Amino acid sequence: MTLREMNVTFNVRTLYDCGYIEDYKEISELDPNWKQTMYGCQVLQILQDMYKFNMNYMIPDTQSLPEEERGFSIYPQSNDGIDIYAKPIGFNKQMLETACPIQAIFTWRYGFILKRPYTSVLRKFYSLPFTRPVWNCLYLMVLMASVIFFYLSRWERRIIGGYSSYHYELLLAVGACCQHILPLQANMTSRRMAYLSFIMFTYVLYSFYTSNLLSHLVSDKDNSMDLEMLAKSDYECAKLGNLNLPFKFKVCSIVQEKLSQAKYVNMNDGLNAVLTTRTALLADYMTVYPVLANMFHTDDVCQLIEIDLYSNIKKYFYTSKDFSYKEEFKIGILRMKETGILQKLLHEDILPILNCANTYPMSAEFEQIIMPLCTLLGSCVGATVIMIIERWHYRRNKVWPYVN
Repeated sequence: MTLREMNVTFNVRTLYDCGYIEDYKEISELDPNWKQTMYGCQVLQILQDMYKFNMNYMIPDTQSLPEEERGFSIYPQSNDGIDIYAKPIGFNKQMLETACPIQAIFTWRYGFILKRPYTSVLRKFYSLPFTRPVWNCLYLMVLMASVIFFYLSRWERRIIGGYSSYHYELLLAVGACCQHILPLQANMTSRRMAYLSFIMFTYVLYSFYTSNLLSHLVSDKDNSMDLEMLAKSDYECAKLGNLNLPFKFKVCSIVQEKLSQAKYVNMNDGLNAVLTTRTALLADYMTVYPVLANMFHTDDVCQLIEIDLYSNIKKYFYTSKDFSYKEEFKIGILRMKETGILQKLLHEDILPILNCANTYPMSAEFEQIIMPLCTLLGSCVGATVIMIIERWHYRRNKVWPYVN
């Protein structure tokens, strides 16, 4: 199908002159309205190259409006004499009454950005792979195995002779669970089978434990949050000063109380509050992430998580309801999608800017090994105390080897 030239002039409502929109980048880059208008202008300029039409920009006076209301000033109105709206707009009933959506040209996301919730240093990280009933079952299994080993060793001592001690068998059972087997001297077949079966079982158990523990290290479930958890937490909420929220959805009721108490902040103050305090910043990700990548270190940014408030909001390219070239514009935008031009325009902002999963290898932190260290320290202290008591007891009661 050959595209026909139009050779007409259309009235275009926009917040910025599309011919000079890049000139506003330094002062408006942090404004979602500028970024969305830029996308719309880029699509409109490509359509202009395809159909050879002219444009007359109609820029509304927004100086007297609050910054958060500027984006609504270009919404279509009945009989406003506008043919094309440069800034893409969401799909809703009000728009359908006054304008015609041509095509969705990109999606937008709003949500909370916050630092990963801080977890207690003394959390029992190494108990995570198994639930409490499983741990209790394993403790009981070790005790039962040590008792069985002890009676088998006594039976062997009565028949063949040798050494028998419950404490040694208990230590052997615990060592098998940790894959550190003590020297075994089993002569009878029954005792050897008992040892072999228990060692094989503990090997499977140890392999499952270590693999499950590794999965907790790689993907820490304690760091995940949702809107309900945020509403119940002690995080303070803040809203980006130039944020234009879409029409209210039911999901807002979950965090309605926090949103009603949230204060407007600028970009720098909001991001600093997120990184240094327990603050959740409500913003659109496509505006915030370029600033995060330029202002802060990657390690700091990778400590942040997202909680979507509105997801996959389609932004449509609109014309007036009586626009004569609606079909031509639909075909033109479809061709832009098919050839990849539209994806190329939005590539840098639509795709995630930071791939934190591959920035550096996963490293264990001190809080993840503090419980084993405390256990080891406590055991050493306990062993030292028992040694002192034993030394005092044996010397007082004249017991060998302290008395010859």
